Amino acid sequence: MMRRLLLSLALVLGAPLLANAAEYGEAPALAEQVAAGALPPAAERLPENP
Repeated sequence: MMRRLLLSLALVLGAPLLANAAEYGEAPALAEQVAAGALPPAAERLPENP
């Protein structure tokens, strides 16, 4: 019973962290350069497996 509770707690608390790990946003300081085409978007600049 305790093992199941701990596993459920780990999934509930850990799932949002894992979901956010795959998403990246553009740095506000670089957004203007990306919009001008001088810099590729963040998804293209970052490695697939950091």
